Amino acid sequence: MLRVGIIGAGNVASLHLRAALRQPEVEIVGILDLDPPRAAALAARFGLPGEIADPQRFYDARPHLVHVTTTPASHYDIGMDALDRGIHVLVEKPPALTAEACAALQCKAEARGVTIGVDENTVFDPLIGRARKLIAAGALGQVLHIASYFSFGMPSHAALPSWMDELPGGMLEDLLPHAVTTARALARAPLTATSWHLGRSGLPAGDHDDLLCLLLGHGDGLTASLTMSLAAQPPEFTIAVHGSEASLTLDLRNMLMRLSRGSAEGSAIARGRAILTANFAATAQTVGNMFNLLRGRRERFGSPLDLIRAHYAAIEAGTEVPAPLSRAVETVAIARAIWPVRSPAPASVA
Repeated sequence: MLRVGIIGAGNVASLHLRAALRQPEVEIVGILDLDPPRAAALAARFGLPGEIADPQRFYDARPHLVHVTTTPASHYDIGMDALDRGIHVLVEKPPALTAEACAALQCKAEARGVTIGVDENTVFDPLIGRARKLIAAGALGQVLHIASYFSFGMPSHAALPSWMDELPGGMLEDLLPHAVTTARALARAPLTATSWHLGRSGLPAGDHDDLLCLLLGHGDGLTASLTMSLAAQPPEFTIAVHGSEASLTLDLRNMLMRLSRGSAEGSAIARGRAILTANFAATAQTVGNMFNLLRGRRERFGSPLDLIRAHYAAIEAGTEVPAPLSRAVETVAIARAIWPVRSPAPASVA
């Protein structure tokens, strides 16, 4: 049995716990939170014994792996403590607020012979997996550009959660990893920020930027443009991958994908036939998605299920975890380029 502990008992913890309990040969041995009654309530919600929420017994229960689902500023200290105890760690985004702190976590994991992975859940969405296979098989030819649009759809003048203040970029920084990691996965290469623009509509409450336009690039000429808005309606996460022979459009919220080939030239009848074919394919995908959701074979967009399944399998096999911290540092570096921060050097890992 893989013995698993959950640190943090908020909304994200419930997503992790739901996914963890769906895996075979897994035992939840503890839920740790600064508010023990909240941890107990989470345990009761999932039909788990109340004693696993006792903070005094959390590490005494000897978890093999802990999920860190607390607020961002605490990830470094909690992760370092767990690693120092010789426990594998799966941490929410960002794993730490600076690249230097990420490096310290990585060094600690290597020194203790354990792993630290990051919940890059969007990359492991089944739709992204299908797209990656098509790209790897050469269905698009050479990938030239990736365009991503992520709208969170916040109601006008809605207040942001207070913990967002822990991130220099606020909620935009919290959403950034989803756009960056999916672009990186579809590009099949590391990406570097080349330019960006921040904007403020004034619609969400508070003194925060709520729009980011980011341009990324790779040495072989591939580019990626990522646009994120907190206030634009409706909520949406779409990605277009443009290649030399075809283009691929992904609608992550509605779990739809479309592959387009050829040019816009041709008769009106031919173009109309292509539109009808695309609509039929979208309908078939929607029916298939509904069936898979009802049968429990698929989770809605945003679930960490597929990432957690792959992470657990890697721990049990002793292989590299699917979303290692060493790769997530790229996203942290991009965030710090956009929103600089000065922080004390991480503690020694000797």
